Amino acid sequence: YYVYRSANGNAQTLGVRNQPSTSIYQPGTGGGGEEPELPVVEPEFSSIEDSIAVSYEVRVRKTDWQTGVGLKGCVVDIFENGKKIASVTTDANGEASYSTSKSASFQADYCSNYGDLTPEQQAAVGGYTSREEAQANIESQKQDFASVSYTYGTREVTAPTGYVWQANEKSGSVSGNGSVTFDLTNERTLGSVELIKYDTE
Repeated sequence: YYVYRSANGNAQTLGVRNQPSTSIYQPGTGGGGEEPELPVVEPEFSSIEDSIAVSYEVRVRKTDWQTGVGLKGCVVDIFENGKKIASVTTDANGEASYSTSKSASFQADYCSNYGDLTPEQQAAVGGYTSREEAQANIESQKQDFASVSYTYGTREVTAPTGYVWQANEKSGSVSGNGSVTFDLTNERTLGSVELIKYDTE
């Protein structure tokens, strides 16, 4: 800013003042203003975890094949997919059971700021793009885990006193949180009579 003054009192006073720029930046025009810097957003990832535990139960009912009365003291081996995993002994009602459980943990990663990314960045994101997608995947895995079935079987080890031993090999499939019951029977030991013949003269 400057002012010119004359010694002549009747002269006019002239002044020049710098005016602020009023130009507005227009993208692609190449003129006026400076291009603003946009904040750089990088993909951010989070993780969720969940777990599941399911049970499998095997029940044994041991009875007299004629009367249906429960037989106590019968030892039975329990098998899972052909491998022995336990032995049980029937109680006064002729019943015994065995339970086992299986558990698993699952994890899923997802992009927590997917909506804030550029189309190019979104295209480069691998995996899940929201927490809801990740949770849905975990729930699907949990259902698949629980639906797995195992084959359980029995084999008699000892019969109750007074009964004939029988193999009683049976098997059945069980899925998660399910059970299978095996009805096993034994037949009474038949009595024997010894005959002795004597010759008389």
